[in-house]
Amino acid sequence: MGTIKDFVQQVVEAVAAAIGVEVMVFDLNRSIVAGTGETKFEVGSRYNKGSLTGRLLETGKTLVARLPGRSPECLPCNNYGACPHYMVVAFPIKAEGEILGSFCLVAVDEQQRQRILANEENLLLFLERMCLLIGNAVSEKKAQDQLNVLLKRYDNVVNSVHEGIISTDQKGRIIHCNQSSCSLLGSGPDQFIGRRLNELFPDLPPEKIRNKNQPLETEVCYRYKGRKVYFLATIVPVLAQGSVTPRGVTVSLRNIEEVRSYAARLVGEYSKYSFDDILGVSPGILQAKASLGRAARTDSTILIRGESGTGKEIFAHAVHAAGYRSKGPFVAINCSAIPESLLESELFGYMEGAFTGAKKGGKPGKFELAEGGTLFLDEIGDMPIHLQSKLLRVLENRSIERVGGTEPLPVDVRIIAATNQNLEEMVDRHEFRGDLYYRLSVIPVFIPPLRERKEDIPVLIDHFLEKYGQKLARGTQELDERSTRTLIGYDWPGNVRELQNAIEYAINMSEPGQTITVDHLPQRITGDKNYFAISKELKATAQGEGQPESPAGLPGPEWLDEARQQLLAARSRPQLSSRIKALELELINEALKYFGTSTGGKEKASRYLGISLSTLYRRLRETDLKLN
Repeated sequence: MGTIKDFVQQVVEAVAAAIGVEVMVFDLNRSIVAGTGETKFEVGSRYNKGSLTGRLLETGKTLVARLPGRSPECLPCNNYGACPHYMVVAFPIKAEGEILGSFCLVAVDEQQRQRILANEENLLLFLERMCLLIGNAVSEKKAQDQLNVLLKRYDNVVNSVHEGIISTDQKGRIIHCNQSSCSLLGSGPDQFIGRRLNELFPDLPPEKIRNKNQPLETEVCYRYKGRKVYFLATIVPVLAQGSVTPRGVTVSLRNIEEVRSYAARLVGEYSKYSFDDILGVSPGILQAKASLGRAARTDSTILIRGESGTGKEIFAHAVHAAGYRSKGPFVAINCSAIPESLLESELFGYMEGAFTGAKKGGKPGKFELAEGGTLFLDEIGDMPIHLQSKLLRVLENRSIERVGGTEPLPVDVRIIAATNQNLEEMVDRHEFRGDLYYRLSVIPVFIPPLRERKEDIPVLIDHFLEKYGQKLARGTQELDERSTRTLIGYDWPGNVRELQNAIEYAINMSEPGQTITVDHLPQRITGDKNYFAISKELKATAQGEGQPESPAGLPGPEWLDEARQQLLAARSRPQLSSRIKALELELINEALKYFGTSTGGKEKASRYLGISLSTLYRRLRETDLKLN
């Protein structure tokens, strides 16, 4: 009751003036919180438990002492026989059924006592109404305090969230905005309160949200100091109970760049490797790591050159992880693995309605998903000429245009490209733009093939033995001396990836704990004529006629047909299921090397092997085989 002392004091003074009797009000502690006349000097003092007020607070009943100090009602009081008052009427103050204190009429002389006695019944009724008034005031104050607490909690919650929150009334005028929205929009609340929502976001016309009773998610543009900032807005209508007409809306704003970066992380587009994951002791590898390590500290474009299977993507991951963009997304796209008709929309995204089947609301491309991070363009040599022109504009202007869009979208992305092709020859043949070549190769780095760094082979063998021993639950196995010499002496046309597959194959072909021998290695490695030599022969004869025909009607080398026949024979013996799978994986790998890893090459490989294209892709996913 202390919080409404002033109000209670005003009430008792008005009552005392109206009826000519002094008034006192007690709280639950029997302390006087308000008084008039002579009793005003007692404010702050506390009465004993046996007093009239003390007993009223226990019983909740009205008590009347017509002769205080001598009435039976006063017997328990410490002042019995010495009470200075002539008459006391104590009435309980209640709120919501709870006793809050007592309201007392006090006669300090015989004249006031006679006034009470002469009009006792009406005064009791009047006293009841005064107590009801005070009780209601206390309840309202309590409710207001609770509401203030709730509002404060709401304010704390709304201001603690990262998203910007804006609320409007039924006419679309802004009535509230949290601290995050002010930070996102670059001004204080005074700049927004009272303005219409579509003034801030012109591409969000009122008719788009008027009379909508369902949440709406859309992209909005905000113009601030001459630049455009894009947000993902979630608009939720405020509906009264039983009504379908919104009383306003609540808008949640998230920076579109942050949303895309977070989305990229959710789908696993982040850096997986560091320079520590790149194994090797050869001068070529150490030089490549040193050069890229220095380049990682800058934002310049990097072109990684090297044969297929040398680990170009791992180097790109390592550059990203070592740079200041490491907390941003790492997004990779293989330019040879996506049909030309889809590559543009995959890279640059598209607007709603850009083409038949376009997703409602459009879709961001890889450039937008890589915002604040790194975009890895693998097999850049296979990018169509018309997209090369568009990529060059992105590198020069640092902005993109979605397919079907007209406005440029700024992007903050580092580009790392990779290829196993001779871009210089492609430029001479007008198959690759010279200006794009020079723009990409600001920092060119060459990854040497495995045949030129034999000293790295034992290091890689130990690593793959441990990796696949754990993956296949076989423990760590060893190679005998002859098999080690064989692997070191092989030319490795498939580079590190081929060595990795060979070790996995050997572990599958051996028994747990058994020392791996030459008999467990793939036949292409142990044969008199290794695959690298055969590959060169195939390339030499690829321009002519007379290539052998496979059972599938496609040209194929004799050694590959023999491997295919071995697989068919092995399939007739179910007990060799583990070996069948290993043979399948090896044959798929070799077929793709022969026919190529483009979409057309994969189709030819699947036809040649007698499996569906979906089965081929499933096998690739199962083995986590990356074709770059």
